[in-house]
Amino acid sequence: MRHLTFEPEPDWGGPEPVDPDLVAAIARVLDETTPAADLPGLLQALAGGARAAGARRIIFEAEPADEALDRLCRSAGFDLTRTTLQLRCPLPVPAARRGRAPAEATLTFRPFEPGRDEPSWLDVNRRAFAWHPEQGGWTLADLLEREHEPWFRSEGFLVHDSSFGTDQIDGFCWTKIHGAHEPPLGEIYVIAVDPDRHGRGLGRALVLAGLDWLAAVGLQVGMLYVESDNEPARHLYRELGFTEHLAHRWWRRDL
Repeated sequence: MRHLTFEPEPDWGGPEPVDPDLVAAIARVLDETTPAADLPGLLQALAGGARAAGARRIIFEAEPADEALDRLCRSAGFDLTRTTLQLRCPLPVPAARRGRAPAEATLTFRPFEPGRDEPSWLDVNRRAFAWHPEQGGWTLADLLEREHEPWFRSEGFLVHDSSFGTDQIDGFCWTKIHGAHEPPLGEIYVIAVDPDRHGRGLGRALVLAGLDWLAAVGLQVGMLYVESDNEPARHLYRELGFTEHLAHRWWRRDL
C-alpha cells in the first residue's frame, strides 16, 4: 500500500486548477504494477507538481518498504524520516520463551470497561507515548471512535489496575483481530505501561497476556508494529519469538 500526503494540504478547491501532472503522478504511484525503476522519476515529477500546488513539503509513505525502495526514494531527493517494523510470532508462545514471572505479586488483568476507563487510559497513553508522533496525542473522541469500530472487543483490551488509586490503570494491552487476513492475524494494537512502573516486568506480562488471549480465541499468528529505533521493545519481542515481517517507512522532501 502506497499513498502520498501533503503538508500543509494544497487548496484543492481554490481558484487555480491543480496541475494535472500531479494527479497523474499520484495515480501512477498508487499503481502497484509500476516498475520500481520508474519511482524516482515519478517522485521527482510529483515534487514539482506539489511545489506548484503550494505545498511546502511532500511525504511519501509505503508498506511494504524494503531497502531497495529506500535507495530509490533517496535518489529522488527524499530523506527517510521514520520506520516502523511489522513483527510476527507463532501462537501460543511456548513456555521456553516466556521468561521469568515479574518480581511483584502475581499480576492480574481485566477487560477494559467502556464508560469507566477512558480517563485513566488516556492519561497513561499520553504519558507513555509523549515521544510518539501520533499516539500520544489521542483524545477522548479518538478513543470513542475506536470503541465503535466493528472490530472492537473489550474482552481483548486488557488493563492492569494501579495499586495507587481507584479507577486508575497503570498498563494496558489492546488487541485487534484481522479475521479477513490470510492467515488471520491477532495484533497487539496498542500496548503501554505508565512510565512510573517501568522496570518491574509489567510490560512483558502485558504482552504475554495479550498474546495468550489471542491464542485462546483461535489465532495462530501474533503481530505488532514497533518503531525501528525502540531497541528495548524490540529486544523483548525477539525474546518472545517475534521476527521481522516487513517495514513501513516514511520519506520527506522539503520543497
